[in-house]
Amino acid sequence: MENIDVKSQLFGIERELLGADTVQKAVEILKKWKDKLQENGQKMPDKMNVDFEKTIEKLNGVMSVDEQWNIVFDVADRFGSLSRALIKNDILQHVEESVGKADPEIKTEIQQMAVEMFNQMNDMENAEKKYGTSPEVWENISRENIPAIKESLSILKKSIEHSVKSVIDKGREKVFAAFKKSADYLRAEQEKVCYRDAGLKKDIKEIKEILISIDSQLKNKGMVQEGSLMSKLIDSRELLEDKITQMAEDREKETQKSPFRAAKIYQKVKAKVLDVKQSVVEFPRKIEQAARNKLTEIIAAQTEKIAEKFERVIQYIGNKKDYIVAKSETIQANISKTEPVHEQISQQSIKSKPRIKKKQHKTKKQRPVTYAR
Repeated sequence: MENIDVKSQLFGIERELLGADTVQKAVEILKKWKDKLQENGQKMPDKMNVDFEKTIEKLNGVMSVDEQWNIVFDVADRFGSLSRALIKNDILQHVEESVGKADPEIKTEIQQMAVEMFNQMNDMENAEKKYGTSPEVWENISRENIPAIKESLSILKKSIEHSVKSVIDKGREKVFAAFKKSADYLRAEQEKVCYRDAGLKKDIKEIKEILISIDSQLKNKGMVQEGSLMSKLIDSRELLEDKITQMAEDREKETQKSPFRAAKIYQKVKAKVLDVKQSVVEFPRKIEQAARNKLTEIIAAQTEKIAEKFERVIQYIGNKKDYIVAKSETIQANISKTEPVHEQISQQSIKSKPRIKKKQHKTKKQRPVTYAR
């Protein structure tokens, strides 16, 4: 079996748990990764404070489904928080090793590249704290971008040892290109994360436009009774839009406590909204294909089907909102046990590096990443 580093393992666990529809599936995922770690002779960092056996035993114990999911959220958030800190620590370590014998100008330049990369990482993490985690992005960074950065730093280190300016310049260019590619990727993915709410609103708007169009066509045909059914669907859509807006407001308050949980709720809501949208998109075609004497029956059946889907997603959002209010303090209490550890990993590494003035960055405005050349 492929022997990959612990960071990639952590992101893999987080990503697969995000796709788990049931607690039993989450248990299977944890068992699989526990066996994979053992097979590779690896283990979670001691500070992780996650015992796979005890966690699985708890999940298989007698407790409510909400309590079981609460454990899954806690474990996934720990994996996510630590793995991101480990990536930064890994980069800092390789930067230090590569420029240890470099002159001050080169050393400052490479360190500034790392700082700019960390700024973009922080922007991504801030987006996740607002909109929900995105483990696949970090998994890609860990598997593809970070190895490229480390390889370029290794090449630079060798070029510095040769003390040939032209060779050193080529090494610097490779490091610059590797850092820039990673930052550009993070920026693009951050925009996707930040678009989540807007994407849902766009789907809702398109649903409204189709329903209004159908309503207008039916009324033009004199089908007043059928048109009234469409009006009820339009009202349901308005209610769903209000629920999604409220969900976004509540999530902004609670996501910082569990980015993983927020991402899972978004994933579910998105799927349910797309299910409604698909039925609405198919509605005009079904009307066109229906025989005249079956038209009223078809419209009634489709309206009922869509109304039920509207109701399911509205109830889901309402239930999850109640759950957020009830469980958020418990989730935060569990996560806070590991937060100082994650901060300590990064802070200990940063303390050993020369201080570099970091640029102030805002989460609401995207700013281009610039590197010292």
